Amino acid sequence: PQELASVAMVDAAVASTLGDDAGTLRQARGVLRYAPVLGVRAESTTWSWPMAARAARSLGEASVVTELIEVLDAHPIGHIPPVLRAERDVARAYVAKVSGNAEEAEQLYDKAINALRAFPAPYHLAWALLDRGRPEDLDEATAIADRLGAGPLAAETARRSAGIRV
Repeated sequence: PQELASVAMVDAAVASTLGDDAGTLRQARGVLRYAPVLGVRAESTTWSWPMAARAARSLGEASVVTELIEVLDAHPIGHIPPVLRAERDVARAYVAKVSGNAEEAEQLYDKAINALRAFPAPYHLAWALLDRGRPEDLDEATAIADRLGAGPLAAETARRSAGIRV
């Protein structure tokens, strides 16, 4: 299971790099099939869950985002790595936003972003800033993408800078 999950994680990362949200979601969800065996602390799960949630948000699949949240909610809080707890708050914020609860969404984004700053987890922070969608967050997310040399993140910040939302 560890090898299969690792291969699927790499496939999800490749799909993400290519901008293939459907492929990213499919491959990352494939990794999550092994979470009951490997645990949510496994590196493959820790990287794939956010990729799956991000791809589902990009595809506008709120029901899939909710299913992914439920995957983490099925585990005791102490078993969920802090970065996944913050990513889950970003996912919950998205669900609140598309459900019309802007105030709850803003609170959840703030909670997640504060947690991601505290770890620190700059890659995850940049995506959370983009998800929150404040114009002032774009510069910070762009700087993080440039500093990390993170291709998909840099491509998304460039699209956002140009006013294009894919």
